[in-house]
Amino acid sequence: ADGKFNGKDCYMIEAMPINNTVKSDFGYSKRRMCILKDNFVTATIDIWDTAGKPLKHIEFTDIRSYGKVKPRWQAMKSMAKNLQTQHMTQVIVNDFAAEKTLSDKLFSPQSLEK
Repeated sequence: ADGKFNGKDCYMIEAMPINNTVKSDFGYSKRRMCILKDNFVTATIDIWDTAGKPLKHIEFTDIRSYGKVKPRWQAMKSMAKNLQTQHMTQVIVNDFAAEKTLSDKLFSPQSLEK
């Protein structure tokens, strides 16, 4: 199905666990995602608890393109709201870089354990 987010066209995709074991393991009975058609970035995610009641709404905004060789898209702001407790978490990315060359040493077991 198709939808809209902030005036932009998006694909609406629903995902449901294949069985009750998976539902129990993940704690969700359904997820609905709005994927923007122009850049394939996830704009929203709605999540239902195992009883089928709305649980969370997550919104990704301030989506910017990074990288010259192979453009990548990054949401600079995200807001997650628990619809049952009203708790909200906001993440703001102040700086983002694409196409950076990273040393393999950064991914050694010693570095990752720091």
